[in-house]
Amino acid sequence: KEAAVAKLSCLTGLTAFGCHFFLAIAVMGWLHRGSRLCAEVYENPQCMRRPRPGLPVGVQFMVFCSEECGPARCYDHYVAGVSGMYNEYSLICGAALQSGAVQEGHGGVVLVTMLEKQFTLQPISDVVDQNIMALGTTPATLCIPSRTI
Repeated sequence: KEAAVAKLSCLTGLTAFGCHFFLAIAVMGWLHRGSRLCAEVYENPQCMRRPRPGLPVGVQFMVFCSEECGPARCYDHYVAGVSGMYNEYSLICGAALQSGAVQEGHGGVVLVTMLEKQFTLQPISDVVDQNIMALGTTPATLCIPSRTI
């Protein structure tokens, strides 16, 4: 009887170990998939723009965020703000995706309005054609690319 309990106990332990092992592998695979998606976002300078610090209050400019600038979770460490107000070091397209001003996978143009060391976003269009894309190349005096960390 003790031998049967020992075998059952060993089998239960091995089964639990196997389940945890496969669960850990699945989680690592899911995380790696996400890091690959985010790596593509981080390599796209259009997705990594932020307002030039120190812009005067009231300055407005348009920024085009392409459909490649997602998913929004890639920007969790690059966007800071609450209630639609973002600090001037936040990434514009990340803030636009997280706020819903731009939909993931669609792209769009947002109007950025500068406040005191902050900015707000307003969606201009959910559907952007090739002619409007040129508007998204914001003048270098207004936007600066971010450094990839």
